[in-house]
Amino acid sequence: MSKGKKIFLGVLAIWPVFYLFVGVPFLLTQLATAFGDGVATIPDSTFAYFIVIHIVTVVLIFAQIIYYIVKAANNDAIEHNKKIAWYIGIFMGNIFAIPIYWYLHIWKEDPQQTPQSPAPTTKA
Repeated sequence: MSKGKKIFLGVLAIWPVFYLFVGVPFLLTQLATAFGDGVATIPDSTFAYFIVIHIVTVVLIFAQIIYYIVKAANNDAIEHNKKIAWYIGIFMGNIFAIPIYWYLHIWKEDPQQTPQSPAPTTKA
């Protein structure tokens, strides 16, 4: 995988975390100040832009869940029992597990990585 594609996937992996810690508090602050005196003061266009960003983020999260579960399933470098842990982590803790999976298995990917094989047995 090219470095540009890895960086692109990394930005997409980090976006939901950024959105959670920056976008949601921004919206809550805007809503609290807008309805503080009983009258809404958020411009409709600002709220509409935020809703579009929210919908795009939710769709992105669902797409990433599918992409990274398939990616983990096809990654021969991950042991079977660890794959199951990744499936659960990606599905249940998606916005936190996806950046971790990206860093460990995409960004740090060894180009000469070979599938894990069982350890050789020796007779004593």
